[in-house]
Amino acid sequence: MDTDYIDNIIQSNLYLKRNETLTDSLYSCFRQTVVLGKLAAGTCICEERLSKSLHISRTPIRVALDRLANEHLVKRVPGEGVVVLGISLRDAEEIYEIRKALEPLGFIKAAHNMEEVDFENMRLLLERGEKENAEGDVDAVVANFSEFNQFVLGHASMARLHDIIDSISVYLSYFRDNAIRKSARREIALKEHWNIYLAMRFSSDEKIRTEIETHLLNNYRFVAKVMGGLGIA
Repeated sequence: MDTDYIDNIIQSNLYLKRNETLTDSLYSCFRQTVVLGKLAAGTCICEERLSKSLHISRTPIRVALDRLANEHLVKRVPGEGVVVLGISLRDAEEIYEIRKALEPLGFIKAAHNMEEVDFENMRLLLERGEKENAEGDVDAVVANFSEFNQFVLGHASMARLHDIIDSISVYLSYFRDNAIRKSARREIALKEHWNIYLAMRFSSDEKIRTEIETHLLNNYRFVAKVMGGLGIA
């Protein structure tokens, strides 16, 4: 891929925020361009050239790319530099399979640990999501969905499980959020969250597992559809 094109792609997707470090901004930019396929697998990113193009030090670029390497989105190849690995539908399928095996455990543990006040707070969180959706505040709904997962897994009191789930799902967040932004998926996901809540509060462990697996399967199908629309195979 032409180096000028690579520089232009990164520059056009780099947004500097007042409350965010340069490293964090670069990391978000790199991750988005790689996950969405704007930088295809096999693309080589030259830190020195990019540093000169952006008029910034190589250090934040190197640190941001190291974070992507830890997520297996890029790799450092001796003599070549940083090479984009990208993602595939098989990656999405693998992550779905891992989440299907792990997340029901977290939600079941949370259901056993939560008290009535926790379930009430969970219900209020879901009601807020319904209200935000009715008002058309899509950004708030996306944030609400993330808060829902964090709320439940936080009550599981399984820090390692939480970390594992975060690490394997992080690079599909753009696809998930894009899917949620489509009203059809958003409406279904809201109902699925209510079903999960009802199962956790009033039903059996097996019912919780069933509702989580249904939710994850539908998420995977929407993610795969988004990826297919971007030409990612």
